[in-house]
Amino acid sequence: MKKSVLIAAVLACFVAGTTVAQLPPDAVQLDKVKISEKIKPAQFDPVTGKVADESLPTYTHEGVTYGQSDEGSKAKFDANPGKYHANAEQVRWELNFIHSMSAIWCPVTDEISPGGNTLWEMLDLTWESCCQFCNDTKTDEDFPAALKRLEKRAADAYKLQGVHYVEGASSPVQGAIDLGGPPPMPIADAEPEFIPAWLEGQTLAATWTGGIGKITENRCMECHRPGGAAPMALMTHGAMRKWSKNMKTHIELGTMPPWPASTSTQYLNGKNLTQNEKDIFVEWIEAGYPPGDGEFKMEKEWGDWAIGTPDHIIQLDEYVLGENVADFVREFEVATDFDSDKWVVAAEAKPTDTFLTMEINGGPLGTYHTGNSTVALPEGHGYLIKKGEAVKVRIYYTKEAGWEEFDSETKFGLKFADGAGLTPVMIDRMANDDFTIPAGSDSTTASSSFTFESDGSIISVNPVVRQRGKSVKITAALPDGSEEVLVDIPRFDMNWHFNYTLVEPLEAPKGTVVTMTATYDNSDMNAANPDSSVDVKAGVGGELLEGWLSYTLDNVKSASNRFDLNDEELMAATGTCEKCQAVFDKENATAD
Repeated sequence: MKKSVLIAAVLACFVAGTTVAQLPPDAVQLDKVKISEKIKPAQFDPVTGKVADESLPTYTHEGVTYGQSDEGSKAKFDANPGKYHANAEQVRWELNFIHSMSAIWCPVTDEISPGGNTLWEMLDLTWESCCQFCNDTKTDEDFPAALKRLEKRAADAYKLQGVHYVEGASSPVQGAIDLGGPPPMPIADAEPEFIPAWLEGQTLAATWTGGIGKITENRCMECHRPGGAAPMALMTHGAMRKWSKNMKTHIELGTMPPWPASTSTQYLNGKNLTQNEKDIFVEWIEAGYPPGDGEFKMEKEWGDWAIGTPDHIIQLDEYVLGENVADFVREFEVATDFDSDKWVVAAEAKPTDTFLTMEINGGPLGTYHTGNSTVALPEGHGYLIKKGEAVKVRIYYTKEAGWEEFDSETKFGLKFADGAGLTPVMIDRMANDDFTIPAGSDSTTASSSFTFESDGSIISVNPVVRQRGKSVKITAALPDGSEEVLVDIPRFDMNWHFNYTLVEPLEAPKGTVVTMTATYDNSDMNAANPDSSVDVKAGVGGELLEGWLSYTLDNVKSASNRFDLNDEELMAATGTCEKCQAVFDKENATAD
């Protein structure tokens, strides 16, 4: 169960333990990590591959002095000196790799620790927790599994030494550490940074009131607020100072705020800091967190809802998951009972229990996936809910059999807008429910697609996979033969599912094919994998491949766009004026 709730570990990354590791500032930069020669030949047993026992005598072969980890090592070496001497350099390097990396590696989450947290001594190695969650939930089982993964990475890193490097890696360590650590470095030919509207024309200062407060409000408070997904609120200067441990490291690495997508595509709702924001933040930290002059006043309304006070709240009826139910998908039909058409421009889904509910897909009512619960449509767009329309809501529950669970407080908060001039947005589930990931496979690929049957535009995509998801890419193949990357996530983390909203909708002519491709890791190298010994099928209780696509179609734009009608003609044509509605009601009454 622990591996399925690691979002708490990621969100609690600023929490410090009682014992701290003193690491150089760049120790967690994968492209700067150096494998030091902590274990020299005389401290190494080439027969067992272990650290030598200092109480036992050393011996020399071809000018190299070796140690012994047990009394029988020298006799075994003498029986086959060529074998053990030839392999000694590689085995010792790999052992040094393990000792160097374990000290900055969290065995629970299988990722680089930001430094300064609790240290554990296990399996003759020093390990470092990445957060308070791991301090509280680690088990002895985590360490042997983590050691196996480091041993595999050590072998990979040795092979990469000065000969073969993976693309984009500037050190053998970065090449070997493929499943943990920070996101990949920005692509060299990426477009210029996207500057969000709230940041345009702003001159930021390295003080709380002069810039840090504004950055935090717009980048962090959706989660870091009372009632938010994060375990602590970061809404005041004092709170930021309290939780400042490791903040600089996370900002420089890009692990906070979380945004796993490649920088080659830009998004309206991106959480990743611009370089200027990073520089200001680091300057503020290095200056000692100065408060600045005056008082910082927030521009947004922060309460129980990240979208602000909703115009309308819908709550689902209580649903009971029976004692024998495990993973389960339930579809609800939710009556809206609106007395007129409604245009939704922002929505938020709030599950009763985030450990019980893995995902909610409520269409125009909003969505919830681990790490994200809000949807805000770009200007000029909205979800149209017709008067009296019932909306289908799909909820994926995840629990263990053996007891009942109650979903009693799942809610949807909606923000409305006047529909004049808005283009309706539609949502489709682009999924593959028929594939199998073989036991032990570290790279199984599956895909799904959606084809535009008429001209339209792509607004956003939301890729969803589970624990074995390794990487995800969604592309749009246009009829002219060109291809656009909608989102590329080279290292997928199931704790962060985002709805990636394009800065500008992408025109998708008839025949455009949107394809989602996911790669899965069902091996022991995947720390989130609950069981690498079984084949895993797609579907409930197994893996997922879902791409939730939000788009518009040109042929369902408003009547005023299609026929160039004025307001009065449009009201008459659509039956929205009082007189037209009265006639319509009378005719229906007569027909009955």
